[in-house]
Amino acid sequence: MSADEASDSPEGAQYFPADGTDRWWRHALRPREVPTTWLDRATYISDKLDRPTEERPWFKELSGRIQSRARSLVHFARNEADRLNRDSIKRKKKATAAFRGFYLGDVTDIRAMQSCDVYIEPTDSDEAHANLVVAEDAFDSEGKIDFAVLEHLVSVVTFHLADSGLCARIEAELG
Repeated sequence: MSADEASDSPEGAQYFPADGTDRWWRHALRPREVPTTWLDRATYISDKLDRPTEERPWFKELSGRIQSRARSLVHFARNEADRLNRDSIKRKKKATAAFRGFYLGDVTDIRAMQSCDVYIEPTDSDEAHANLVVAEDAFDSEGKIDFAVLEHLVSVVTFHLADSGLCARIEAELG
């Protein structure tokens, strides 16, 4: 899937390709979302890639945000953690969500593998919502992602702890 193909999205579609100079990120809120090894990152990405809820020109997606439309990385992540904790408490479960870190990838690097792309898909609650997407040709008949594609994603989508200097630099850029 290429950016050229993305321009063929249906009339009135609410999704469009991200600019190649942008960055995609996804916050990590649960302890199990914080990787300690390459295999942890690969498992997380592979497990979180999911079928879109509506018809889309891609096979699977991983929801996240696009930096150029975001006002804050930290504020949004903390609000999401609070929402998850309220839901947990309502279900009488332990509230464990907190902003622990984030996955980050440059759109151009993600697109370097033809089966991968990033589409911006604003929602009512998040104008910066964006999906890291993977085409159907990157999956086998059982729905497992091709190892070369997964290896590419793990190499270009890196993980950073919430208290890292990079997080502070991004917040300064957005502020």
